Amino acid sequence: MLPRTPRRKNKGQFPVVCYQSQKTPISEYDLDIGIRRGWIPLDAIVQFEPWTGQEFLPVCQIEALKGACQAPYALVIDHLRQEVLPWASGILFFIVLIAGVLQIRGWLGDDIILQAALGWSNTLVSGKWWTPWLSQLVHRDLFHLIGNVLILFYCAFRVERAFGFWSVWVSASLALLLGTLVLLLFGEALVVGSSIIVFGLWACQVAIGFRLAEILPRQLRGLYGWGNFLLFVPLLMINIMSKDVSNLAHVGGIIGGALVGFLYTSESMVIRKERRPWKAMVEVLSCHLAIGGLLWFGLRPSVASVPEVLLDRKEAGVIVTVPERMIIDNWRTMTVWKSFQTEEYFFYADSFWLSGIQEVSTEDIKEWWFDKLRTEIEEIELSVEPKEGWQDFFFQTKDKTIWERVHQEGKYLIRTGCTFQNDDQSRFQFCQYWLQKVQHQEPQELRQARERYERFSQTPNEAFSYASLLIEFGNIEKADEIYQSIAYRNDKFRWQSLYERVLLRLSYPNIFSWEDDRTWMDTLFAKIPISQQRLFEAAVRYANNQQQCKLVQRAWDRWSGLISVQDQSMYNLVKQCQE
Repeated sequence: MLPRTPRRKNKGQFPVVCYQSQKTPISEYDLDIGIRRGWIPLDAIVQFEPWTGQEFLPVCQIEALKGACQAPYALVIDHLRQEVLPWASGILFFIVLIAGVLQIRGWLGDDIILQAALGWSNTLVSGKWWTPWLSQLVHRDLFHLIGNVLILFYCAFRVERAFGFWSVWVSASLALLLGTLVLLLFGEALVVGSSIIVFGLWACQVAIGFRLAEILPRQLRGLYGWGNFLLFVPLLMINIMSKDVSNLAHVGGIIGGALVGFLYTSESMVIRKERRPWKAMVEVLSCHLAIGGLLWFGLRPSVASVPEVLLDRKEAGVIVTVPERMIIDNWRTMTVWKSFQTEEYFFYADSFWLSGIQEVSTEDIKEWWFDKLRTEIEEIELSVEPKEGWQDFFFQTKDKTIWERVHQEGKYLIRTGCTFQNDDQSRFQFCQYWLQKVQHQEPQELRQARERYERFSQTPNEAFSYASLLIEFGNIEKADEIYQSIAYRNDKFRWQSLYERVLLRLSYPNIFSWEDDRTWMDTLFAKIPISQQRLFEAAVRYANNQQQCKLVQRAWDRWSGLISVQDQSMYNLVKQCQE
């Protein structure tokens, strides 16, 4: 677009621009500005007597115009006017296309999508560091591939036409860097497909239009800036409304491409002899090294788990600290957390009631997992840092490793752990990190019973209920203390509490010592009334177990003198000790 002809009577005082056989006189200022803004092509010729005499010379051979010819925008517009082969666009196009063909033919493996998917869980938690690059070559289906590869070539071609060969790679690399960064920091979804690069190149194309604005030749304005943006509005709307795409990854790609379009000094802005291809190569390489550095830093469990959320699962008696992005789910009646909804590996924490108070064994845990998985399972050994109060179990199936860490309180069992793919060292480290942060606490049922007991301490029924629950949780000594506190009453609850205390000693002989109970048992045998036959029988059994035959005989002599009818079963029980 040439400036208007100056309105002066003597046109010979002005330079005359000749382009495509059209001669136009303009002022020196307009000529300089016109060249700098690309309105006057660099292959135009000019005649101006102070500069060229009577002949026409190419503008860039005129000393007074060399500065204008080397202006960045003049070089960009000149590059746009040239017909050059789109090498970068073609290379990128064929790389993605060939990878897509290999995938469709099945030559990349059946699980290539899971192996290539970019996302917090797959890239960091599972340690698949290659996913930022491989994800851009793998697509969900043929339609996904065709759509991406065609738009990729179109956008890359437009960027290359304006900014040159290396700008395509810089745009794609920075888009990939920021798309990966945003997705790993804030995203939950898994991403495959070239869309991060596509949106980066598209944003660069739009930004070029805004940056060059009116400088662009009129016939090209619809291909950049607003014209191009409006052309892609339907695509944007489809992506925003679709549940199968990651808008976060696209936003990162858009930011990266837009930064290049607005700020990057491309090779087309520099005269040929001053171009430094190695500088662009370093910029591209720097983006990919930054991705590598991001992964190296983010693969640490303490980093990748941020932001964390502390979950107080009162009903299970456990506090877990897990990444906020993990999804809570239910698997075989057990509460689990997954990195994404369809994932088959998970972290879990829940509680179970055992049928007995005996310590849970490896066979018990193994049998439970076999019942749920219905596949062959074997015990293995793993080297882990033990945690006080917890016991570790390790199992393995054909493709899955199970690490379970349990805390047992009587019949109450808190089960935590995680499952991960065999030899997945990264997820093993994350599992270890999460399990170390698990805390057990007073279960909700026990806490509520305790609070009722503390609130109504003078109500024997609450005390008996709390003590009974304490026994279920394996806290026998505390239960005995509660029964002992009731034994000083002068009502029926006194004898009930004494009976419960003796039963505890019969049921848990390893916890109580006869030496500590000797004086108490002597006093008890001397005071048991004939109405408390079951208490007397329990006391006799306890003394028999401790081989306190003399005490038993004295107690029987007293007891038999109080009852009117001989109790043969009690007599036989007493004789057992004497025999």
